[in-house]
Amino acid sequence: MGIVSIYYIYNNMAYVIISNILLVGALFIMDKIIKAPLFHFLVLGALLFASYSFLNPDSSFKNDVVIVDKGQIQHIKDKFLNDWGREPSADEVKILINGAVLTEIYYREGLKLGLDKNDMVIKKRIRKKMELFSPDKATLKKQQKQMLKNYEVIVEGDK
Repeated sequence: MGIVSIYYIYNNMAYVIISNILLVGALFIMDKIIKAPLFHFLVLGALLFASYSFLNPDSSFKNDVVIVDKGQIQHIKDKFLNDWGREPSADEVKILINGAVLTEIYYREGLKLGLDKNDMVIKKRIRKKMELFSPDKATLKKQQKQMLKNYEVIVEGDK
């Protein structure tokens, strides 16, 4: 064996020793981290967040877009003209559009919170809107009688 061979053997042994020391140090640090309560908290939080996002795809940030089309803008302008007897200015149109957008945002947030559940005002408003589809009162009365026949009515407390 020559001097060069001995040099390579000692050099390789040094690399092996250093890499083993680093590996042992890394394992020691990982062992400390894995046993730490903060690590458990972070892992559990990440798992909860991921599972909630997976199980509730509708709750993602996809619904943060409100589209106001030309028809809605024209309706806003027509309502202003009908109410005030004049065309709205450009600034007034922006304010009215912002108001319509805020109404839509509040509506969506209210639905998310379940504010539409068991609310008589909302139920009556939907009934009135449904009754507007009827061409006349006679047809409406027939539709209402048919609806009452289609549903079973249970009045609690009656014996």
